[in-house]
Amino acid sequence: MKIRLTGLAVAALSLATTASAQLTPAEEGRRVYLANNCYGCHGGRGGGTSFGAPVLRTGEAEVGDLTEVIREGGDRGMPAFPNLNNTTDINNLAAYFRSMRTPAEPIFNNWWEAVPTASIPRPLRLYLAAREKLLRAPVE
Repeated sequence: MKIRLTGLAVAALSLATTASAQLTPAEEGRRVYLANNCYGCHGGRGGGTSFGAPVLRTGEAEVGDLTEVIREGGDRGMPAFPNLNNTTDINNLAAYFRSMRTPAEPIFNNWWEAVPTASIPRPLRLYLAAREKLLRAPVE
């Protein structure tokens, strides 16, 4: 039994590691969005908040406009984010915004995880949760 569980754990870890190398640009954009606290004004999924920040769920994301607003700030009170000065992050943000309201929209919140939890396929998430429960169970 121990050997089988260990083998499954190694396979799960291997699959999770492979998955982290395969995050889509939209998933990487979601990671950037959360890591830079964009949700504070634009909402957790880009739907806006009471601050009056623009709703991002329109599916319209022009990289040039996005680059300008991120680097210089917006005329409606958005501060500049000079730390987001690389093209990859901005392209990934644009991909995330374009994915909104589509089946491809990433929904994870744990941006700090190598493989955000919701990015792990459901069968693997169920296995990992059951394994964790077994490991925490009292030994008789």
